[in-house]
Amino acid sequence: MYKFAILRPITTLMFALALIFFGLVERSSMPSGLYPNVDFPIVIVTTTYKGANADIVESKVSDKIEEAISGISGLETLSSDSSKGVSVVVAQFKLSKDLDEAVNDVRDKVSSLQLPNEVDKPSVDKHSLNSAPVITLFLAGSEPQKIMKHADEILKPRLQQIEGVGGVTIAGLRKKQILITPNPSLLLKYNLTLNDITQKIRAQNIRMDGGKTITSTNETQLLIDNDSKTVTDLRGLRIAEGLSLGDVATVSDTLAQERSFAALDGKSGVLLMVKKMTGANEIAIADTVRKQLPTLQTLEPSMTLTPLQDSTQYIRATLSGVQFDLILGSILASLVIFLFLRNITLTLIAAASLPVSIFGVFAIMGWSGQTFNLLTLTALTLAIGIIIDDAIVVIENIFKRLEAGRDRLNASIEGVSEIIFSIVAISAMLLAVFVPVAKISGIVGRFFTSFGVTIIAAIVVSFIIAVTLIPMIASQIAKGEHSGFYHRTEPFFIRMEEIYRTLIHGVLKYKKTTLVGALGVFVVSIILSGTLGMVFMPKEDKSQFDVTLKAPAGTSIHAMKQLSLDAQHRITALKEVEYCTLYVGRGTDQKVNESSLYVRLKPLDQRSLSQSDLMKETRKILAAIKGFTMSSVTEVNDIAGYEINTPYQVILKATTAQEAEISAQKLMQLLKSIEGTTDVQSNIQPKAPQLSITILTQNAARLGVNVDEIARIIASAYSGEATITFIRDQGKEYDVVMRLDDMNRENSDILNALSVRTASGGTIRLSSVITITTSEAPTTIKRFDRLKKVIVGADITKAIPLDKLVRIVNERQNEWLDKGVAFELDGDAKHMQESNEAFGMAIGAALVMIYLILAALYESPLQPLIIMSALPLSFTGAFIGLWAAGMNMSLFSMMGLMLLLGLVGKNSTLVVDAANKLVETGKPLDEAIVEAGVSRLRPILMTTTAMCFGMLPLALSVGEGSGVKGPMGVAVICGLLLSTLTSLLVVPALYKALAPLDAKLRKLYRIQKSVQ
Repeated sequence: MYKFAILRPITTLMFALALIFFGLVERSSMPSGLYPNVDFPIVIVTTTYKGANADIVESKVSDKIEEAISGISGLETLSSDSSKGVSVVVAQFKLSKDLDEAVNDVRDKVSSLQLPNEVDKPSVDKHSLNSAPVITLFLAGSEPQKIMKHADEILKPRLQQIEGVGGVTIAGLRKKQILITPNPSLLLKYNLTLNDITQKIRAQNIRMDGGKTITSTNETQLLIDNDSKTVTDLRGLRIAEGLSLGDVATVSDTLAQERSFAALDGKSGVLLMVKKMTGANEIAIADTVRKQLPTLQTLEPSMTLTPLQDSTQYIRATLSGVQFDLILGSILASLVIFLFLRNITLTLIAAASLPVSIFGVFAIMGWSGQTFNLLTLTALTLAIGIIIDDAIVVIENIFKRLEAGRDRLNASIEGVSEIIFSIVAISAMLLAVFVPVAKISGIVGRFFTSFGVTIIAAIVVSFIIAVTLIPMIASQIAKGEHSGFYHRTEPFFIRMEEIYRTLIHGVLKYKKTTLVGALGVFVVSIILSGTLGMVFMPKEDKSQFDVTLKAPAGTSIHAMKQLSLDAQHRITALKEVEYCTLYVGRGTDQKVNESSLYVRLKPLDQRSLSQSDLMKETRKILAAIKGFTMSSVTEVNDIAGYEINTPYQVILKATTAQEAEISAQKLMQLLKSIEGTTDVQSNIQPKAPQLSITILTQNAARLGVNVDEIARIIASAYSGEATITFIRDQGKEYDVVMRLDDMNRENSDILNALSVRTASGGTIRLSSVITITTSEAPTTIKRFDRLKKVIVGADITKAIPLDKLVRIVNERQNEWLDKGVAFELDGDAKHMQESNEAFGMAIGAALVMIYLILAALYESPLQPLIIMSALPLSFTGAFIGLWAAGMNMSLFSMMGLMLLLGLVGKNSTLVVDAANKLVETGKPLDEAIVEAGVSRLRPILMTTTAMCFGMLPLALSVGEGSGVKGPMGVAVICGLLLSTLTSLLVVPALYKALAPLDAKLRKLYRIQKSVQ
């Protein structure tokens, strides 16, 4: 390959340009995101059952839907929320399941169900109800009814048409409706019941097909149109002789009951929260929304449409920062090469490998379906060391031939020929580390695979470039002459080699002491690693956080609005806050006693307090407001879809809600007693006050009163959810509903005064056939895998890492877990355990693969052990570095350790390969080891320094993405530094100890081979 590349320079150049071209093409079309696609395929089945309480919804709707879809292949978890009038069933599938296939499977199962006639047709959606919006728009104006109509009928449909949008949730929406509020006194006066009014309206307000007239030549459609066109028409409907609807009731064009409220910095309006479909690209959605904003604003100039909570701002800033790190790392690595080679031409030749290889990696990323995200870019930045390393090894070897007087062509061919075996061995080791990563499944697998594919692409491309393009360019322009700068600085390098020669003689003389000392350092580092602590996602300042507030069940929306607006006002008053949005009545079931706030902070460089400090300050503010039963201040989670947004989450499951709640309360007490936990919370559903109405069936039968009629009268008076008829306006249908006015509904005595018609045609008061008692009822019934569930969550501070908290809680199960209650971890705690298991398997597989490959390449069972001796001490360096930097172990530091496994064997390989060749020429063992070490000192120091400087921007990064980049950079740099020391000192000592035994073994199997 290398000879062909050197002898056909134009062909080689065209190959390099082709890599750049394909890289540019793939990069331009590659979707961008913060992380790889880690969205589980989630299908939401939402069903409305107006007037039904939570128990009825659970038994008649949720349970039946769960049973129907529980057998679908690829189903991971199944959960449901049954609330008053609404059932929400969430089917989460395995990552490998195609979303469209999952939706079709669910839709097929649901469509075959026989649900009660009163139940609306279930809707099947592709977006997670708990997912964070990609972008939020705030619509404000002076006319509330006009705002609601514009948001629901104009803006929402347009936003939902954008590719990738899974749904648009409108916070604060109150749809237009025609409200009939009867006067109970007038009903009694005219001997009417609420059911009478309903029947009269439905009987007269009719619009239906009447068939058609047919002649020999024409057909004419018949339409029976007795529809009320206006509120005035509806008021004039005749309900009795000489009596119209307007005589006994107020008919008004108004908005639906307020069950949701939204505000921006205290100003009311509506929030349009644009949510993505599972797997869709956030940046593309946000760009399209912003592009359409001017057009959307011109649709109604009297209203203001403000973009807020754009999650892609953080993504863009993070990706921009990593791209800067990539460029800066490349420049720093090139400067290091120049300082070692002290030759501008050779430095430029080596540096040429960087852009060509990077674009080549982009091409492979695009072809393999990867995205342009934080992990792939960070992997590419880390891979600068791999790319430049191969180029350095080749160019340094060619340079030696040029120094010896060889011409450029032969120097290039001989230089590559001598070193290609070492490059193959190094590349094979790196591939052995990351190929097993492709077998990891789940969310952790998506992270590791994205990182691994990028590294594998860098290994392959950098190897090809190092043995083709680099020697080709060297054969054309490289020179062996030295500059004045070279001659002035050469004594320093010679002195460095002499010092190392003295050191290596001492190491060989005291090889046992050296090896025991290395083992001791490794043992100490293992002990030190136990103090690092483990988390899944490191925390960082993202200039934003979420607030969740809960008031006692039964709190009215008016009271919750006042409490929440007070909290919003106080938070907004903090000078570091840019804006704060409020959403009361969140969720599909619109619990009016719950609200959430999104707090956007000013950029990090424009404030003196950190996000963590401001979150603490917010907790103090909320603690001073009386009226909340729970307040939680948490980071915005990058992996959305969780009901409770905390790192530590436990799902408790039991056959009854009471069993799960008892264990949950005990667990919460335990968590609060553990130092370092904060925002301990649960989703235990409080019981709401309820008036239980019992129908006296004997009285009803005696008086000839229909039980169903009693129920419908009460629902008509107090619910207002059942649609009586419709009014059509400009192609739109608006519900006509009926209920008593708010003042009458405040007094339960009015209920007894309502009248119901008897079989004889007269009316009696409801008090004759009902009794009323006070009780409590569940607001929402939550289930998980067909069992009742409660989720308990807790946030953590630096005082306690996540793994320690998990361990403490698990060890003290007997204190909180009752018999009959099962539990499982969720959120970051679950993913952390998955990453630990995956990392352990990947490390084990990588070590086995490295050994097998090296044994095959070196035809020796012992020499791979010599090369691999650098591996454990590289982890030692990483652990020390993370400890010194005050960082925890995390998914990303694990990725750094994976990369170290492949990188650190490089230096050992160079030393062992050189020593083997010298031994084969007949040199004594000690002399061969010393000469091998000295000859490889410069390339080892040069490549290691270049790698470290290439990754330095990652290790020192601050701001967006630093939580990911920092641990990776620190782990790799510190691991490389210590492994370099290992390669230069420990590997020679181990080589001397094992070389005699290796020689004896070689004789043994060589003899066997000759006998055969």
